[in-house]
Amino acid sequence: MSRDFVALLRQKPHLESITTGLPTNTKNGATHLYDTAGRLLVHIAAPIEVTVPGEIERLLNTTITPPIWWVEIRAASSPPSAEPLAHAYATQLATRHQGQIWTPTNRA
Repeated sequence: MSRDFVALLRQKPHLESITTGLPTNTKNGATHLYDTAGRLLVHIAAPIEVTVPGEIERLLNTTITPPIWWVEIRAASSPPSAEPLAHAYATQLATRHQGQIWTPTNRA
């Protein structure tokens, strides 16, 4: 599984709606999820709206028609539970906001 995910969403996401249950810190639109010991688990970047035709294809080698909201989600290298948690949050975003998930393994 990858540590980096990009959620490509049709609707502007509200990150607060998916981060309940874990300690969080939001700064400059980015959200950080922590475990109960205070270790960083997942970084969710501030959503960016992409409106330029062909930009998603150029950056990710995947075809999708804008406008799209781009959200980067990165898991910490440890603990091991961070990676599946990041994937779960990416999946939640894609499900709630009519989108899809891109990972580096999707690159052709």
